[in-house]
Amino acid sequence: MPLEKPDLTPLQKAYLVIKDLQNRMEDLSSHAVVNEPIAVIGISCNLPGNINSAVGLWEALLEGNDLISKYGLSNRWNGISDNNSFKNAMPHAGLLEDIAGFDHDFFHISPVEAQYMDPQQRQMLMVAYKAFEDAGIASHTLKGSSTGIFVGIGAIDYTMHILQHTQQSAASPYLGSGNSLSGASGRLSYYFGCNGPSMSIDTACSSSLVALHQACHSLRQNECNLALVGGVNLLLSAQLQESLTQAGMLSSDGHCKAFDESANGYVRSEGCLAIVIKKLSDAERDGDRIYACIKGSAIAQDGASGGLTVPNPQAQASVIQQALKVAGIKSSEIDFIEAHGTGTSLGDPVEMEGIKLAFAERSSTEKIRLSSIKTNLGHLEAAAGLAGIIKTCLSLYNRKLPKHLHYTNPNKHISWDLLPVEVNKDIYDYSLSSKTLVAGVSSFGFTGTIAHCILQEYDKKNIEIIDTEENYTLTVSAPDLEALEELRKVYREYLLTTSNNLKDICYTAALGRNAYKYAFSVKASSIKTMLLALEQAVPLSSPLIKPMSIKKWRKISLPHFPFKLSTHWIGPLPQQIHTSNQYQLEWKQTDSIKMSELPVLSSKSRYIYINPSSSALLSSLQNQDELIVIPVYWQKEDVGNRYPHINTKSDLIDFLKSVIQENDNNLINIIYDTTDLQDRSDESQFNTLFQTAFENGLSFLQSLSSFQSSIGSFILLSQEATQVSKIDKIATQTLQYSLRAWAKSIGLEIPGMFTLLLDISAITTVQELNKLNISAWLQQQKHPNLSVRGDQIFYEILNSIPLQEKRLSVKIEKQGVYLITGGNGSLGQHITQWLIKEGACKIILASRTLVIDVQKNTKIINKQVDVSDEDSVLALNNWLNDEGLVLNGIIHAAGISQSQWFKDQTLKDIDRAASTKVRGLRNISKHLSLKSLDFFVVYSSIASVWGSSMLSHYAAVNAYMDSYVLQLRNKGIPAKSISWGPWADSKMMKQDENSTELLRQGGIIVHRPETVAAHYGKLLHPQYSHEVYVELDKSRFIAVMELNRSSSFWDEMRQSIHKKKSEVLEPSVVLNDNLQNLLPADRAQKIQEILLEQLSVILLINDTSSIGVRKSFNEMGMDSILIVRFVEKLQQQFRKDITTNMIFNYSTIELLSQYINDSFYLTVDSEPKPLVPLNGALTSIESAIKEMDDDELLGLINADIQKYI
Repeated sequence: MPLEKPDLTPLQKAYLVIKDLQNRMEDLSSHAVVNEPIAVIGISCNLPGNINSAVGLWEALLEGNDLISKYGLSNRWNGISDNNSFKNAMPHAGLLEDIAGFDHDFFHISPVEAQYMDPQQRQMLMVAYKAFEDAGIASHTLKGSSTGIFVGIGAIDYTMHILQHTQQSAASPYLGSGNSLSGASGRLSYYFGCNGPSMSIDTACSSSLVALHQACHSLRQNECNLALVGGVNLLLSAQLQESLTQAGMLSSDGHCKAFDESANGYVRSEGCLAIVIKKLSDAERDGDRIYACIKGSAIAQDGASGGLTVPNPQAQASVIQQALKVAGIKSSEIDFIEAHGTGTSLGDPVEMEGIKLAFAERSSTEKIRLSSIKTNLGHLEAAAGLAGIIKTCLSLYNRKLPKHLHYTNPNKHISWDLLPVEVNKDIYDYSLSSKTLVAGVSSFGFTGTIAHCILQEYDKKNIEIIDTEENYTLTVSAPDLEALEELRKVYREYLLTTSNNLKDICYTAALGRNAYKYAFSVKASSIKTMLLALEQAVPLSSPLIKPMSIKKWRKISLPHFPFKLSTHWIGPLPQQIHTSNQYQLEWKQTDSIKMSELPVLSSKSRYIYINPSSSALLSSLQNQDELIVIPVYWQKEDVGNRYPHINTKSDLIDFLKSVIQENDNNLINIIYDTTDLQDRSDESQFNTLFQTAFENGLSFLQSLSSFQSSIGSFILLSQEATQVSKIDKIATQTLQYSLRAWAKSIGLEIPGMFTLLLDISAITTVQELNKLNISAWLQQQKHPNLSVRGDQIFYEILNSIPLQEKRLSVKIEKQGVYLITGGNGSLGQHITQWLIKEGACKIILASRTLVIDVQKNTKIINKQVDVSDEDSVLALNNWLNDEGLVLNGIIHAAGISQSQWFKDQTLKDIDRAASTKVRGLRNISKHLSLKSLDFFVVYSSIASVWGSSMLSHYAAVNAYMDSYVLQLRNKGIPAKSISWGPWADSKMMKQDENSTELLRQGGIIVHRPETVAAHYGKLLHPQYSHEVYVELDKSRFIAVMELNRSSSFWDEMRQSIHKKKSEVLEPSVVLNDNLQNLLPADRAQKIQEILLEQLSVILLINDTSSIGVRKSFNEMGMDSILIVRFVEKLQQQFRKDITTNMIFNYSTIELLSQYINDSFYLTVDSEPKPLVPLNGALTSIESAIKEMDDDELLGLINADIQKYI
């Protein structure tokens, strides 16, 4: 020490003391840097279910969505593989909507180069850009920086695809750079101009978590000051899928059921994810939003396990313990673990054994909560680790752990009582706890490289910022005007729904986004005024915009740049992934919709209330001081003079002009009350009511269209016209329901006007409406269909009927008689041919004009019947009685359709459309005997479901039938309506040769008769009251349907992945019941012969005599893949619960055959029991263990001991 040196002066000694202290501080500082937490500051993703943001992923996790596309791969590969390539491959997977799309222009890549780029590289570019956006980092600031890029990637499917489908393309100069794995990271560094470390890492399933480990190491070693970590995986190879299927790794039912007794393999998935990370001190200095902190990580290898692909629980335990040590976290501090959790019979028990070993010293008695994102998304393979990291970051950030799906019965091969974990079956809320949350994430590669990461919740610091600004400037920039306009739409939607404050929005947009050539720059003091300013903003050149002066700010998530995707692909293009073509209308409670999402009432909100019949709604609105409500009667008689009467179109137009002028030309809203239009059973009264309702509505709406730029919302009010649930018997007002569909379609022809359909019950009170804040609901424009029941509001959605749902089929009676109205139309002919093939005895084709059957089919009877005429239908009924014919089924397929703009519509046009549809249905129901029917199906149209411009009258009459069916069902009649999409050979399609292509561009694919024929049995069954059958290109369809605004009606469709029904080959089952009847010695010999036979098939050994019955399976080269296949074979042969554990515990043919014999056949109890060697059996066991080495014998002993612990 300096003080002990007498030859130095006091000052010299002091100096040396100072230097000594400095050195010590530097050592401490260096140690602190090495262990400094790493902050996650940006998240981006593109995942199955059309999830393209952290917010979208979090919502899907909280909702417990299973995002696997059943049979999706079958449809995709229809375009890029011949049938033989994938007929045995498992067709289920988690799939992206568009794997061929890429914005080449934005990234300055030529189309010729883009098509040679592995789509994984393209996905990584777009997702990386959005990750920097989410971090609030303008990507142009990265140029020349030491930013590091670390990407987990392993698939080479696109290279295989190119080489398989075209030899010419293989010689392209872009093939190498476009498809090398190193190109995934190198291209990112090149585009963003980053000079830090750049690497692509392939360690199979652990790739992206290993990439994160490397990135954290580089940050702590100051090799980079910022890092992007990515993971990507796409499924393009049918051959690889077939290989994994044959290996027995994949779930046959398309569900990843990790840790459940029914777990039967994993489900492959694709996606791209990225996070942006930096040292915590840097993130805090820069004012970054921090999702979570990475405290430490570790990587290791399984080493010499039971096989290359066999997991090692000791190695897994060690890597977890090492990660905890690096993180400086005690095992007792861990709150939850994001497990690898593949759902395989071998992997799950081993992972739980590893966790048991890793947390053996845990002092806390509270269970660690366990879950796996693979139950939602499937296994993203090279990107799987990062998916787990992002889920964990969001869970820590929101202090909630989403539920683990498909967990019903615990895997009985896991000793749950001895484990420190429990599966998280429901959403777990940590909000009541004050503890700083800590979590672990595991990711294990199937070739042995394993990784674990420890994350901790970030203690969000509330920073008070003194702000004297009254107005804030929002700058939105894009490289071209088209993209700028798209950004205007995106920001408009964002501002309508966000809960963030304007200051943070403007700050983040100013500093966290690139400045491109064109921009909007608008100033406002509130989000409401900002919306208006944004609508009116004129594009400017970015250099003309004065930059904001900002001292301190908090970063938030803003809308991402809307890439303009175009298709880039070599060879046959993969098909879009499709779900079932069958949909249903459903109603959802609005509990999950926050009141903050509803608009604030405008001080100039003005409503014209037409024909006020619902006193509850009118009174509720009149109670609002912020509203001006003007009740008037339109063409009404016998209603008194409480409110002004308007009876002519000219008076109506003058009235509307005056209201608009009084409102300073601001938007006005219309409420059109139809609640007094009560249905009539008498035909004469009904016809009068029907014509009056449509005549009055037509004249009103045609007058209203003259003021389309001044109308905000058109609200059609109905009473008891909708059926909110199956037990809701309210839906009785078919005419009002018809008017709803009519108004919905007309709204599509009036640009800018929002059409809202509101249904209330007869007992709805003012108090209930006030409590629901109904006035705010009338001003929102996200939910176009609402129903009030008691103190609840419901909104309507279109939901696909899952392919796995059990569907009932009609039985066509061999002596059955079936009536088809419109039987000589194309749709009638299709169902006729199907009925003939199904064995129907007689099919009556009823049409207005008599058609001569030139084919002389004895099963077909042509009858001239005008179903719109009561006498004609009565005559048909008399003929049926005279012939002694009893109807088994009716298909009402008659209809007239003609496109027409509603402004040119007349009552005659509506009446013509109603003649066969509405009156025909009423006449059939009234005059034909329905008591012996197996089904009564009416053919409706998708126009009635979501509306159709130029077909409003057609939509109305079809909607009437949809509603009338409910009345028939209430009477016990097995009625059903089917809303069809367009048919390729329909009259409408034939009239315009461009119709098919125009519909395709709008995302609607016309039906082919041969495709629909396979589904008739289920479609005709009255299991559901209403079903929609339409083939859609979902992403394109929704884009068209939401050109003006987003709608909750499509919420479920956005979350679902299109599925296509296919047939999975089930393995054959060989029955061996006779084993039970054999003598014990003979049975033992027979079991051994079966084992040898099946093992020879697995190992491709021709001669079973060459297999030593005392040779261990390990010595034979039986790895985990072969063991799983062996077990599956044995389960089929013996029909017993044979497990992989048994193969490990009884690891020779001799031992295993004796165990199967003793456990399954010597006792009445079918439950397997531990092998207890007795008498002569001891000799065979002794001879078997003599051939085992010490390690094998110790393993066998340990496995047996575990049964009794």
